[in-house]
Amino acid sequence: MSDLTLSFDEDKPRELCPTGLVPAVCIWVEDLGHHENTYQGKTSTRREVIFGFELDKRFKDAELAGDMFNQRFHLSMQMTASFHDKANLPKMLRNWRGHDFTQDEIQKGGFRVSEMVGVGAMVNVIRKTSLKGREYVKIGDVMGLPEGQPPIIAEVTDVPDWVREKQKVGGVDPFNMGDTSPDKPLDEEAPF
Repeated sequence: MSDLTLSFDEDKPRELCPTGLVPAVCIWVEDLGHHENTYQGKTSTRREVIFGFELDKRFKDAELAGDMFNQRFHLSMQMTASFHDKANLPKMLRNWRGHDFTQDEIQKGGFRVSEMVGVGAMVNVIRKTSLKGREYVKIGDVMGLPEGQPPIIAEVTDVPDWVREKQKVGGVDPFNMGDTSPDKPLDEEAPF
């Protein structure tokens, strides 16, 4: 599963989101269009989608957080927009929703990933180290909320500018999504 990590000034310290299971809510789902990926020396072009989450954890260090002090952390999860059996997207959605896709969803020919906006989740935040030795956090997994736990209410739902830039690179006009909108089923590679 690929992920998108914001780059920070190499010399600037920053506050990282605490690790572990954290209640969250999906605040946006965006089609990033088609991007080149290289894996084991082989380059291919794939359609990608990104999920944005607002976590129930806040920036606490006023000096490090600056304007973000006391605001909730936002993390995203980027992956290939495919429902192929081996793809990460359907696995993540099954874990999050707590069940497999229904026959009705399969017969419709796809699943509208935008239906996940506003849905609560438990995200597993993990800490990683980049090749340059810089620590960062990412979403390791997304699961459903425990039964009876209400989702958090999002405070900020704006799609960041860096996502809009990735959309432009991927050939998506973020203000005129047309047939590549996440409201359209991702069925081009779906086996059903």
